[in-house]
Amino acid sequence: MHRVLLASCAAATLLASNTNAADLSEPAGYDWTGFYLGVNGGYAFDGDDKIGLTFATRGSGISVSDATVGSVDLSGIVGGVQAGYNYQIDSFVLGVVGDVQIGGLSESSSSSFADDLIAPAGDYYSSSDVDVFGTLRARMGFAFDRIFFYGTGGLAWANTDLELRGEGIGGEFFRIEDSSTQVGWTVGAGAEYAVHDSVTLGLEYLYVDLGSETLKSPVTGTKADLDVSTDIDTNFNLIRATLNWKF
Repeated sequence: MHRVLLASCAAATLLASNTNAADLSEPAGYDWTGFYLGVNGGYAFDGDDKIGLTFATRGSGISVSDATVGSVDLSGIVGGVQAGYNYQIDSFVLGVVGDVQIGGLSESSSSSFADDLIAPAGDYYSSSDVDVFGTLRARMGFAFDRIFFYGTGGLAWANTDLELRGEGIGGEFFRIEDSSTQVGWTVGAGAEYAVHDSVTLGLEYLYVDLGSETLKSPVTGTKADLDVSTDIDTNFNLIRATLNWKF
């Protein structure tokens, strides 16, 4: 009986030892499910908005002259915070994330426009600034243990400031100024790596398009009663690094 008991204890000890060794050699996969908070920093670039002006006879809406007088290519360093939630099913991960960015996205340009007998000749100046913007997006992709590859897309918004003016021999003949919150869309992709059970590092690309709006101003000192209008299309690319704390 003692021999049987000793043999049983030895077998149990050996089985427990083998089980512990298997647990050490085959660790459980990383779980991406949970809430997270983080910070980010990056660079926005290559926004492309051609400044086109349409001069029209006041009250008629009939165009009498069109000109492209400059280009505003938004760029600048940005930084911000984000918060989100992931839910993992097998290797598929679905989530939602929101972020707010602060930065100095700006650009200005100037050009000259020759007199065409109706539209005034002069120098044209344009500038655009985005100081705060953010997104609310879905994220979905596949996790390979501690590495997560995803696509993302959703809503984008920004506070924008625009100034456009024309100056001739007689002084300023029109000025368009606009400060508003524009709403558009964003799409992109990224990758994230869990360096610790509660810390992840990531790299993300987004394309942000804030839509288009038409701005108008009366023109003074011309040979006809004119209004000038322009369509503003604000967009840019963004690459940024992220640091998240998962809980």
